[in-house]
Amino acid sequence: METLEDRLDACIRDIQLERPGSFIERTQENGELLVRLIGVRNAEFFAERFGADPEGFRITNLADPRIPPPLGFFNICPNLASLFISSELEKLTTDFDRDDGSLRGLQSRGDTLLVQLWDGTLGWIHRDTLKPAETSSHWSSLHAVPSDPRLRNASREDWERVVEEARSYLGVPYELGGRSRNRIDCSGLTSRVLRDSLGVVLPRHSTDQRRWGVRVSRPSMAAGDLIFARWETANIPHVGWVAKGGAEPQVIHASQEAGKVVEESLSQFLEGYRFMGCKRLRPPTEKT
Repeated sequence: METLEDRLDACIRDIQLERPGSFIERTQENGELLVRLIGVRNAEFFAERFGADPEGFRITNLADPRIPPPLGFFNICPNLASLFISSELEKLTTDFDRDDGSLRGLQSRGDTLLVQLWDGTLGWIHRDTLKPAETSSHWSSLHAVPSDPRLRNASREDWERVVEEARSYLGVPYELGGRSRNRIDCSGLTSRVLRDSLGVVLPRHSTDQRRWGVRVSRPSMAAGDLIFARWETANIPHVGWVAKGGAEPQVIHASQEAGKVVEESLSQFLEGYRFMGCKRLRPPTEKT
């Protein structure tokens, strides 16, 4: 007979398969069955399965960017550190560079800490790579997109600067979870480029990035738009920057197939993929 614990574990596995890197666990606290998770969507997923007021266990959502975390803020000691999927499994979820500022500590487990980055990304990091930090200036930018005035006021020249920043990554090796000039993935490239060129925070993962902006048609694509496609066999979005619109669009993206960041035609970008749409981070009233 299936127990409540079995049902909870099955739900947790479904979330982790659907959204790799999600933090969610089943545990005991003072004899009470407890599910700890991070993120509104994960909480909604559980509510769909078990109801808004579940019986037999309690749900705790650990992350709210407006509430100071219990473990405070940290800076990393080396120049580049790796965040991992879980405290037990060292599978890269994303890079963190010391120049990016502070990490927010959420939970401790043994010699690892669950941390949140300035763009909301979550991951586990080894305690010995951290040192205490007093600054938290980056956290004011967590909700910058799409209301950030730097987007509303961005000129054509600003978006050309975004494209040039993306071009500066051409040839950087592809690695899933990478977000630096040493290694980078598709959504790492888009989020890094927008932050470094316009100072605007874009969510780390392509699924979240696709939620932002205003949809534009394929013929209306312009430099600085985000373009999304998915593998023929999976529904995971791949994302790149439109480098040139018009009759012969060009796209800059971190290509898993090429093993590096490339600039290529739209038809080359879509080889093996299905077009999902194009998003403009500027207001819909702007003419391009």
